[in-house]
Amino acid sequence: MAGIDPETHVAEIEAAASHPPLLPPLIPSITTGTSFANVWGALNRFSIDQGFVFALYRSRGSNNGSDPFVRKIMRCCRPDCTYKVDIRDYGGGRADLVYDSSSRNEHNHKTDGSDVTEGVSALIDKVERGRQKKNPDFEDENLPPGTVQNSKLHLWKMINDWAKKDGFVFRYKSIGGKKKNNKQYLRFVCCRSGEDGQACGYNISVTKHGDTNWTVNQTRNLSVHNHSLCPIDQLSRDQRNLIYDIEKRILQLDPQYCPDYLPAKRSFRHREDLERYLNDFSLNYKSDGVPFYFGWVKKDTNTSKSGADSGGTPTETITYACSRYRKPTKLRPCVGTECPVKVNVYKDVDGVWHLRHAPYQDNVTGHNHAPADSKWSVMVHRRLSSEERQYIKESTEQGMTPTQIAQVLKQRGNEAITNRRVSGLIFEMKRTAARKKRKLDSKDLRHDDNDAERPNYVE
Repeated sequence: MAGIDPETHVAEIEAAASHPPLLPPLIPSITTGTSFANVWGALNRFSIDQGFVFALYRSRGSNNGSDPFVRKIMRCCRPDCTYKVDIRDYGGGRADLVYDSSSRNEHNHKTDGSDVTEGVSALIDKVERGRQKKNPDFEDENLPPGTVQNSKLHLWKMINDWAKKDGFVFRYKSIGGKKKNNKQYLRFVCCRSGEDGQACGYNISVTKHGDTNWTVNQTRNLSVHNHSLCPIDQLSRDQRNLIYDIEKRILQLDPQYCPDYLPAKRSFRHREDLERYLNDFSLNYKSDGVPFYFGWVKKDTNTSKSGADSGGTPTETITYACSRYRKPTKLRPCVGTECPVKVNVYKDVDGVWHLRHAPYQDNVTGHNHAPADSKWSVMVHRRLSSEERQYIKESTEQGMTPTQIAQVLKQRGNEAITNRRVSGLIFEMKRTAARKKRKLDSKDLRHDDNDAERPNYVE
């Protein structure tokens, strides 16, 4: 009997062997005093060498006073064979094999396995598969493990790790929404195709229990592959690329995933802090260990007022793209390269800004241009901050010259500042102030004219 040491259970096996054909031995913790599933499995391991296995024929309740049990009649699986034994299932993981050795039916076939045909082998396999499915701990070797996962993404990774040893992975395909008992059923299909180009029909079903628990269904009829199974390194280049593309897709869907050319996802209370975070990333980013200077610019803005209708803060979405995202022009062909690197940020109804990555794109692997020589070569980093502009304004009012102001700003770290730029900014500030003054004077003049034209009524 497979799985039993004959030297350990000599007496039990000899007792069973004294009644030809060989009866299943009564061995504690193997065929007695253990669960019904274990006893049934031990019976079939014993009988399969004799050319048959036991199938569950009938169950009957029995009231045995203080120790009731269910009588489960186990019958030989061969056609028209009436050989049978009983298993008393007391519940709670306790069951016993019982039989009357003096009164039993005989097999209608040979018990040495010599008459096992292909049809009998198929019947034995079918009965064994049915037995295994009735075991609550059963895991089919042709199915991924039934380990509970806390998300669909984690389950997808688990079943692909299981499948890669045979040279395939799974694609996701939905087959229905939520069903009764708060369950949802999904299907994953093999990614490969057969030699005729037809998609492989092998698929598995998974179930979502409640809000978080995902498991592979272990009790369904399996479809079959229409291609051979082999390790990944024996596949063609196109087949390997297909598997790698699906794995890359799964990686992109992971909330924790962040490619090295993008800043990590974070949330900020103020947009200024978010933009400072983006600028710090663009100045410290390295590609293959080499500094890669670039800049971010605001590309698109979209404001939704749905939050304002209910008294909340209007939500806003902004796309920040690499400063070289534009198309090249005839006048400046080297500035725009249509660089695809970008991030999305949005403000929720609570006023918090969230940095998120742009939707997944297969062909985006980073910047499509060479890095700038230094951060001062990037135009957006040459822009003066609000603090620097305020310093220039206050210093001008105090009588400092553009040369003196530029020297101070250089000492503070702005290496790109020049006397000419400070002079231009001072001129711009004066012109803006003069324009505002003229506008205010014009308003005051119109107000005085209206007062003069208004008639005085005397009562």
